[in-house]
Amino acid sequence: AGDVDEKVPLAVRILGVEYEVPAGKVAGLLQECGVSHAWCDAVTGSLEDRIRTVSLTYGNLPHLALGAGGPHVDQHGMLARYRLLKEIAGEFAGELAYACIDFEPTFEGIGHGLANDGWPTAGGATPNAVARELLEDRVPDAYPFQILAPAAQARLGASMLQFEALDGGRGGLELSEPAAWTWRSGERDEARESGWDALAAVLVMAEDFSEARTAPVARTGEALESMGDADTPELAGVQLEANPHARRGSRLTLLELAAWLHKQPHSDHPQSVPPNLATYARWLNAGLPSSERQQLKPLAVRLPGSSADPQVERARVWMAAEWLVKVQAATWLRAAGLREAAQRLTALGPLTGDQELVRAVDLLGIAIIIASRRIEVTSTTTGGTAEDDQAVWEAWERTTERTGWVAASETATAGTPAELTYSTDLRVIECARDPRARAELEARRQSIGDTAWTTALRALAADTWERGWRTADQAARDLTGFTLRIEMGRAAKHMFAIEEELSETSLDAAEGAGRAALAKAALRGGVTDSGLDPWVDACGAAATSSGGREWRLM
Repeated sequence: AGDVDEKVPLAVRILGVEYEVPAGKVAGLLQECGVSHAWCDAVTGSLEDRIRTVSLTYGNLPHLALGAGGPHVDQHGMLARYRLLKEIAGEFAGELAYACIDFEPTFEGIGHGLANDGWPTAGGATPNAVARELLEDRVPDAYPFQILAPAAQARLGASMLQFEALDGGRGGLELSEPAAWTWRSGERDEARESGWDALAAVLVMAEDFSEARTAPVARTGEALESMGDADTPELAGVQLEANPHARRGSRLTLLELAAWLHKQPHSDHPQSVPPNLATYARWLNAGLPSSERQQLKPLAVRLPGSSADPQVERARVWMAAEWLVKVQAATWLRAAGLREAAQRLTALGPLTGDQELVRAVDLLGIAIIIASRRIEVTSTTTGGTAEDDQAVWEAWERTTERTGWVAASETATAGTPAELTYSTDLRVIECARDPRARAELEARRQSIGDTAWTTALRALAADTWERGWRTADQAARDLTGFTLRIEMGRAAKHMFAIEEELSETSLDAAEGAGRAALAKAALRGGVTDSGLDPWVDACGAAATSSGGREWRLM
């Protein structure tokens, strides 16, 4: 979308729902979909002329597909787009499991993975199955251009193929002139068959697929020597990468390496590493640049077998929260010139309970208010634009991953319902940056910390309570044909007519007590003080509240 005016609407589809989004927002939207693992497609241009499209797909074979072309793009234009995609693939080679470029007759299957009209017609395994299971040392099909992993290059051995050296030991392979592969050339079938011959050592026949899944991975001589005994990998021979791998090899994530060292099945979620520790390790490993990520390898030895005691796990959560407040946030505040706010944060007592955390949120909220006012003044003076704001957010996203902010945040909120953390974040930002919300706080003499938690908890409680009643309604309808809440409403009206003491206020108080109990159970991962099921506990809280008598009658 770089050559499109940022206000021009582009077609976007997220989880099957279609939208129009300004071109300037599409990059950020794709980023959000990536974080949320939401299927997404975006298109710019005209289907009758020429388009560019991106498809972000999750499921059995997560992948990113980029396409460019159209009915009015001639042979010269198609080759120009091929060269552009090749340049993009090479730029990100170090972070890719695999990449290939092909010419297709339509855009119809761009989000569905690799086409089955090539190697499978010659008895080969399905390309998407190979891509899902065997990419470390095999390839799905012959294409004009591919980026191969080191093990796949090693399996090809001393072939006459010429590889372009790329980051991460990857090799770029162009089989023949790309012009021969276009649908208009008449040479496509011949080019593909020549490609199959050249790549025979790394292609998989359909009948051999099951055996190939269990076969040892081919590696370069250097990698084989450094890996040593398969049960005890040498750290020097392992390359840490950001994303999980389908099979065990010389390229692993930090947690996949930890699983191997502890002789556990291959996984990025090994049972030998406690959940909160694993959360931190996973996000830190993904966020660091490749060179810095390699420094984490010694930690893989220490992760397995760490204490999984609930009290220790809880202590880790508070340790992450304290680091975020006293180290990470304080450092940013000092860099922004808000030294007094930074000093107050570092002077807080140990963060081991909600009360200190609310104080920390208050202090951070005050810092945001000061910063927001400075931003308002600066924008008024300099005529700041939306582009400036977007640039700041992009810089912030890049920096937070590398400094461990994301890893610590995910750990500090581990086990807390996502709705609560999200609504708390929004409320803090609203209270700090919206002048009307600030005025409302000052009038009520409330703190940002108090109102953020209260608002978020109320939202969580109401949602949990409503979901519980919807479930009860469905169960009642299945058993009796009646909806529970409708029948209860009728009963309440009948009793209001008989019992003068009954009141809507009393019933509201009882429901409030039930919602609060459910929110507390949700925060604790479903554990209640009474040891009862959360729903039973919530109904008990309603029955024993100030409106309990009316609740019990109804």
